[in-house]
Amino acid sequence: LSRQYSNQKRARSLKEELHDLKFDNWIERFGGSLSELCMLIKQEQATLKKLSTSIQQEGKQLQRKRENVDLQMEWLDILSQSNIEINAKKPVKPIEILPPKKVIPFEQKENLQTNKPLQA
Repeated sequence: LSRQYSNQKRARSLKEELHDLKFDNWIERFGGSLSELCMLIKQEQATLKKLSTSIQQEGKQLQRKRENVDLQMEWLDILSQSNIEINAKKPVKPIEILPPKKVIPFEQKENLQTNKPLQA
């Protein structure tokens, strides 16, 4: 009976040792992978933080540009409104249509200057 008890105790301790060895082996095998994975996660977090900062800066720049465009649009509205008021105050001038002028060909003009009759 004592022998059976000692065998059971020894079997239990061997099972515990085997379990510890398997666990240690698993830690050795996957511990490096876990540390690499942890490093990758930290790198991704840093990259995401940089991207977030960059996006915030771009958002601020776009907001400033939008404010500038809004200001320019207000100025254009003011200028166009004042243009309309100025144009409305000016009297409309009638357009003078002149009769067409008589065009003399160059050869005739030369002949007229030399007082020679035109030869055809």
